[in-house]
Amino acid sequence: MRALEGDKSGNDKACPGCEPTARNLANVRAVQQIVNEDRHAMIRQMAAETNLSTGSVHNIIRKDLDLKKKAPKFVPRILTQEQMDLRVSICRENLKAMEDPLFLWSVVTRDESWFSVLEPEQKQQSCQWVHKTDKRPKKALRSRQVHKMMMEVFFDDQGVVHLEFLPPKMTVTAKVYIGILARLREAIRRKRPAIWNDNSYRILHDNAPAHMAMPTFPAMVETSMKVVNHPPYSPDLAPADFWFFPYLKARSEDGFSLLCQHSKMP
Repeated sequence: MRALEGDKSGNDKACPGCEPTARNLANVRAVQQIVNEDRHAMIRQMAAETNLSTGSVHNIIRKDLDLKKKAPKFVPRILTQEQMDLRVSICRENLKAMEDPLFLWSVVTRDESWFSVLEPEQKQQSCQWVHKTDKRPKKALRSRQVHKMMMEVFFDDQGVVHLEFLPPKMTVTAKVYIGILARLREAIRRKRPAIWNDNSYRILHDNAPAHMAMPTFPAMVETSMKVVNHPPYSPDLAPADFWFFPYLKARSEDGFSLLCQHSKMP
């Protein structure tokens, strides 16, 4: 028809048509109220409650409210307001202590990790007494010869200060940790005489139950051990030791004795 009228552009005529009625202010407020009450609400649920189509609700969510559904990320713990205030105060205290250029040089921190200890059985040890007419006994290629041991390591900016392996099935209680601290003090005396003589070393450990137990504090006070304040549930303030354990595990592949020579086996 338009071609007969002389219009050969191929464009449609301007036609206002019907204005959309679903995306009005009342519906936008209704969807906003549902979202405020339940952040997990689904589009089908909101469409049923507002008597709108799912497409209209989707347009309101995306275009009018400018919302997007995102999955939450995992965090170690949701902090309370009191714990967040404590974190801020301790961080400010540590920042003030860092005005001393020797502060970081005197910090001795710790961590633990599981290590697989391989004790290969020699051929002579696997031999068995059998009758001459019997067949040779069988032995699986993968036998239960790999044991795991917990390693406690203390280190500073210069390297390892103290390292020891705990016996299998041992739990780190307050009594065990007090014994580890006693051996740590002896290691600091031998390996770090500079910070030992003026008693300037500070221990940075996390808030594990054994570290925060009631018997641990008197033992540390009696030995004049200083502790760097560490707020609860704050893994971001712990030392970055991701480079440290791969190095030790790489050395353990060369021989278990290379690690044991730095530790005092209990």
